[in-house]
Amino acid sequence: MSNEQNYETGGTYRLFHGSMNKFDEFSLDHKGLNGTANGFGVYLTPNKEMATMYAEQGSNGNNGFVYEVNVELEKPISMNERTITDEELSKVIDKLQESNDILNDYNDVSYYGEKVVKREVIASLSENENDVDLINDIGNTIGDHEATAKAFYDVGKYTHIIAEEQLRQKDVVIVVLQPDKVKIETIHDLNEERNSLESSEDMTDKFVGHKVSEVPIREVVIKDFEQELETTNYYDKQAWQEPH
Repeated sequence: MSNEQNYETGGTYRLFHGSMNKFDEFSLDHKGLNGTANGFGVYLTPNKEMATMYAEQGSNGNNGFVYEVNVELEKPISMNERTITDEELSKVIDKLQESNDILNDYNDVSYYGEKVVKREVIASLSENENDVDLINDIGNTIGDHEATAKAFYDVGKYTHIIAEEQLRQKDVVIVVLQPDKVKIETIHDLNEERNSLESSEDMTDKFVGHKVSEVPIREVVIKDFEQELETTNYYDKQAWQEPH
């Protein structure tokens, strides 16, 4: 597992996710409170405190769950610039044409032909100024962000976005594009932890201000010790009685 938190570098990282919902595996079917502010994906953070904040949004004092996960990261896509090449984009379109018939979402392939429509699609998508806008543009057009993320992984091993948390800008957020890259290790139930803490505090309060019962101490005389004490006293007396 990688110790340095350099998310530009591939490796296995331990991160956290806060949610009001309990589940066994991650999916793009359910969007969290961040929605898609930084792209479609699973929102993770190295900051457990921040993940806990997102798990404490329930009504009536109810809390949710903090997921401790391992995630396999490879290559990030950029929020600030276009790093995905036209060659990669062409290959992504080919894959999505096979799986989702992407070209017909842009124009009539049967009328204009696949090559013409593909050139139009590449020209249109190339107007996006950064990778995140590009991948979101494709996902929104075909209505399948999971298939889009898979195509980008198959072509360029793109797995995640490095972003800033919207409420606390100093905290980093990793948006993982492929949910199957995220493996749940531990689920912290905040309600159970809170109840356990309150129960412990209640037990402590029961003893506060109460007099502790005195425990009777029995006098135990050890014969050898008594004899040693008498011998010591004898020599002490002799020392005092010796003339100086």
